Amino acid sequence: MHGERDAAASDLNSGCLHFRSMAKAALQAKVNALTDLSMIECIDRCKATLEYANPPEPLWNKDLKGHTQKVYDVSFSSDCTHVATAGQEGLVFVTNVYTGLKTAKPCKASFVMACALNSNAKLVATGGMENTITMTSIATPLEPTTKKQMTGHEGYISKLAFIDDGQLLSTSGDGLAILWDVQTGQQKSVFSGHFGDCNALALAADKPGIFATGSADRTARVWDVRTGKCTRTFEASDEVNAVALFPNGEGLATGNDNGQTHFFCVKSNALVGTGKPKNLKIRCMSIAIGRSGRYTYAGMTTGQMLVADTFAPGKWKLIKAHENYLSAMSIARDGATMVTGSYDSMAKVWTGGDGIITRASGNPSGP
Repeated sequence: MHGERDAAASDLNSGCLHFRSMAKAALQAKVNALTDLSMIECIDRCKATLEYANPPEPLWNKDLKGHTQKVYDVSFSSDCTHVATAGQEGLVFVTNVYTGLKTAKPCKASFVMACALNSNAKLVATGGMENTITMTSIATPLEPTTKKQMTGHEGYISKLAFIDDGQLLSTSGDGLAILWDVQTGQQKSVFSGHFGDCNALALAADKPGIFATGSADRTARVWDVRTGKCTRTFEASDEVNAVALFPNGEGLATGNDNGQTHFFCVKSNALVGTGKPKNLKIRCMSIAIGRSGRYTYAGMTTGQMLVADTFAPGKWKLIKAHENYLSAMSIARDGATMVTGSYDSMAKVWTGGDGIITRASGNPSGP
């Protein structure tokens, strides 16, 4: 009796296995019928599409003239149409990046080092060696008007960024980052943790409540505006001159004083890779990540722009961009254009790179 039962169970099991095998084969046949490429062919085609480690070069579009001395900072408005440029001569210009035309009389700002624009490019924030942040309205283009001055930092103002039209972030040589209420001019939060000059600031485009700072203490930190706390601390190989965040805030790039660039995964709290040009004397002064996150751009002291694969920063190319330090760069939130500033007194508009749609007017042939 038991023998017959075991035999029946064995036959049933064999039948089930045979049925599963036939079903799997039939399913695979349907998949093969719907698929034109093998897995290996798919991988090869994907690699070719992504052009792994062969990043596209941004194309020069136009020069933004007006400055007579070093350009220290460039900053887009969040509507992506205007850019502010701050020069050593003490002037801040606001320019339409598509027409190349100045949209207001230049704002005067002594010893300026940093600038920022609000969403409609009608309010300019500036700061520098005077340790003070000045808010200037250019709603009446021919009559820039100082609205308020905000004090609280005990060091120079290194970077500024609007989170939205009501909130402004600043970093300083005192090692602090401060969140300001634009309407009242009062401090909302103070972010402390760096032990050296806080030289760099970047927002996550899609998560403006997340921002990053970089410091002479050789660290980069990620902060949450909502809690006022540091959520990640990353150690760099040298002083951090510039930082950039993924649009979603989950990746961080640093530009370091020894010329190296690092890319960190914020989620896993780990270093993904490091890039370094062959010139041992070169230094990295500015950095930006393309809208898709696929490629990273860094400004070097040679005036060259380093273009690298974000996930393999050891794979890079250098292109001629400026004649002197490429001190600042900013990519519009929609990824359409990039603007760079340099110690050669020039600001330049670029198109055609990673996620940079060539829609701006002008000659794309390059210098």
